[in-house]
Amino acid sequence: MKRVLIIVMCVVLASAAFLGCAQVEQPAQEEQQTPEPAPTPTPTPTPEPTREFRDAAGRTVQLPMEVESVMGVDEAATSLVYTLCAEKLCGWNEELTDIMKEQIPEEYRGLPVYGLYDGFEVGENTLPDVVVCVGETNMDSERADALQERLEVPVIILTGGLQELPQAYAMLAEASGDEERGKELSAAVERLLGVVQDMEIPGEEERPSVYAAKEADSLAVAAAGGGRELVELAGGVNAVESAVDDKNKILGMSLSELIELNPDVIFSSGQPGEGIDGQDAAWKILDNPAYGTMDAVIGGRVYGVPSSPFPWLEAPESPNRAIGLVWMAALLYPELYEGVNLGQEIKDFYALFYGRELSDSALEELVYVPTPEEETEEE
Repeated sequence: MKRVLIIVMCVVLASAAFLGCAQVEQPAQEEQQTPEPAPTPTPTPTPEPTREFRDAAGRTVQLPMEVESVMGVDEAATSLVYTLCAEKLCGWNEELTDIMKEQIPEEYRGLPVYGLYDGFEVGENTLPDVVVCVGETNMDSERADALQERLEVPVIILTGGLQELPQAYAMLAEASGDEERGKELSAAVERLLGVVQDMEIPGEEERPSVYAAKEADSLAVAAAGGGRELVELAGGVNAVESAVDDKNKILGMSLSELIELNPDVIFSSGQPGEGIDGQDAAWKILDNPAYGTMDAVIGGRVYGVPSSPFPWLEAPESPNRAIGLVWMAALLYPELYEGVNLGQEIKDFYALFYGRELSDSALEELVYVPTPEEETEEE
């Protein structure tokens, strides 16, 4: 019995020892860390497709395939853009004058102001797809390249001068994608130029001397530029000679100098920025006895140049110079233009270029157009 008890105890002790060994703590295994995924490389943005455009200065510029917004670097370019594709115009170069607003719809009057030339700034305004300037004399290649680099927007130069206006429209239309509209406006300008070119004007000695006046008192002229060009194309002789090839240069004169100059015809642009249009300035001359000895005043050949929405003569050299040329030529040589319905030509121009239907009263308020009775009296 005793022996059996000893055997049982041995079995119990052996079992306990075995269980004790089985319960020995195993070393804790390190917690498995889920590896972080490798960062996805940022894809290199695919550059927007572009197309090559060769401008009037011979520069090759990369333009967007689709142009949705355009801005002129000066008022001449901006007026060109407005007449071609007003819906793409980003803004103006300066605040609109009250005279300009007369022919500009409400929806475009509140567009932002970008400034002029090297002072052109986008700021918080819309960044245009293309910036335009007209004529290398306004913005040469070096300045255009510098502006393009600063804005990081393509800058193109178009042809300048009235006789190159059809080409300027064609080039701008190619750039903006408005080819059909461009063809229409180019053809209209070519037709108006042809009206004047087809007329047989007299020799230079028989041509009238023309004083293309600026400022409210009409005692200033531009040294060069569109106004002088228009006078010559219309068949006149510029009364004020100028050796200065700078259209931004203004030549002032005194009243006595103007009286001594004694031009045959005066076209006065007034000072639209100050609210004085051409007709106001013309009446100031006609109503002032001090001017009464001049041939232009005696003959009643003092005319106010329209400037709504853009000047017909100069500053800026807008597309309105096309109709301005026909108007000026018809006033210089009424006998040659008897078959031209000048009033209808002006109405048609405003309808096509500005989408504005001028009534007879609106036409009379805009510009002086001689009636057939008046032309007969002059003869």
